[in-house]
Amino acid sequence: APVDPGHDPDAARWVARIDTDHRTGAIAALAAVFATRGVNVDSLRTDDTDDGAEAGTVVVAFRADERRCRVLVRSLGRLAVVRAVEVRAAAV
Repeated sequence: APVDPGHDPDAARWVARIDTDHRTGAIAALAAVFATRGVNVDSLRTDDTDDGAEAGTVVVAFRADERRCRVLVRSLGRLAVVRAVEVRAAAV
């Protein structure tokens, strides 16, 4: 069973900026990756990019240890709807 990252002493706060294709199911695909990796989403925001209807940006805040964060980023990057993933440590 996944460890609750809220109780994991090694969990850090992260913010991911994910550039996606603007199509049905993109958010569901992202959410499925977080769920299968045992990572809870603290917050999620979507924005349109300059490409208009072609692409969008999803910003997700979450907690995870560094290893789980790396696995999550790698898994997100493999999704067909994802154009790019950038993750940084959240400001405290």
